[in-house]
Amino acid sequence: MGRSLVSGEVFAGYRIERLLGAGGMGEVFLARDLNLPRLVALKLLDSTRGADPGLAGRFRREADTAARLSHPNIVAVHARGEQDGRLWIAMEFVDGTDVDELLRGGPLPPARAVRVLEDVAAALDHAHRSGVLHRDVKPANILLTAGPRERALLADFGIAKSLDESTGLTRTGEVFASLRYAAPEQFTEAAVDHRADIYALGGTLHHMLTGSHPYPGTSSAQLIHSHLNRPPPVPSALDPRLPRGFDVVIARAMAKDPAARYPTCGDLAEAAAAALTGTADRSGPTAHSGSTAPSLSTSQSRSTQISERTRTAEPAVNSGPASASTARLPARARPAGRRRRRHFTLALVTIAAVAVAICGTGVVAVDAVRGPVVERLHKARELAGGFAHRVKGALHDVVFLTGEPDTPAEPARTPAPPAEPGAR
Repeated sequence: MGRSLVSGEVFAGYRIERLLGAGGMGEVFLARDLNLPRLVALKLLDSTRGADPGLAGRFRREADTAARLSHPNIVAVHARGEQDGRLWIAMEFVDGTDVDELLRGGPLPPARAVRVLEDVAAALDHAHRSGVLHRDVKPANILLTAGPRERALLADFGIAKSLDESTGLTRTGEVFASLRYAAPEQFTEAAVDHRADIYALGGTLHHMLTGSHPYPGTSSAQLIHSHLNRPPPVPSALDPRLPRGFDVVIARAMAKDPAARYPTCGDLAEAAAAALTGTADRSGPTAHSGSTAPSLSTSQSRSTQISERTRTAEPAVNSGPASASTARLPARARPAGRRRRRHFTLALVTIAAVAVAICGTGVVAVDAVRGPVVERLHKARELAGGFAHRVKGALHDVVFLTGEPDTPAEPARTPAPPAEPGAR
């Protein structure tokens, strides 16, 4: 790394105020623009990396791409250039803090974590539509403004992509994206697209919710193995107070197969917001199996259909106190077995009546041979009339005992409202 700049020094038209941060890529200074009344964040790339013509060319191209992005949740790029053999980028200065610094004090409240996620997701989707990948989404690159209305801004667009090969690895095998949030395909020869940013955003959400990295590990080998082989982390396992819907959200966002992840960062943010309110769609890969869970909305639809059919079959009863004991099923809703028993009983009675009538006719015929025909016929008529009277009574008893015949159900009547006290 080249010589570090000091306060008051002028570099590329900017006066250095103080050092904001440093890392393996270089340093970031707070500087004052000498041509415009504004403060900027001046990032200087390590001179040893800038000496590589290939890296320098990609850095310039990607800085130009990032400069085209204009979004309220993206740190704006004002200018880029090279001085004294060092590549630099002048960016919007955000007076506040970053999520990584905030997480040192513990996890964020779920509502705040979701708000930050929504801002970052909007920034990433805008960049993806413009053909720009970030490839280094992590808490340290999410800046938070100070003030009553907190706003999250995503920084360092295009830098990681400009230094990585198409597979996510440099010629020396070093991964510039943060290993703790890097997607599995960044460690293989597979193509890397916008879904790598979705994976990293899911890991960042897990960190904001739990205060812990997605996978523990102190070495590159451990982290790479975890991203390639271990199941997605389960936030509620670290904090049981978190809604279980976040488990499903993280599982899908950090799925090993890019095709199983959310289509966009906005979809991820929408699912997280639903998990926060307890209305999360539980479809998507589970944290352990990677399979697709059944849709909760489908089950609810089926339950609703069953409930509607059940309510249709229920009797219309009055709301008064006596309605529960006196209400009867409509005639059409009576059990079919009861009607069959009634019809069978009527048939038996009819057969019996016919048999008795035949027997009575035989007796009259025999008696007619032994006496005057007129007298015997008169007696037979009397017997037949009495028999018909008895059959009619028997049929009446059968109908009374077996229930009323089927008749259309009368509509349920609403009872009169109870009389007010003192009313006559």
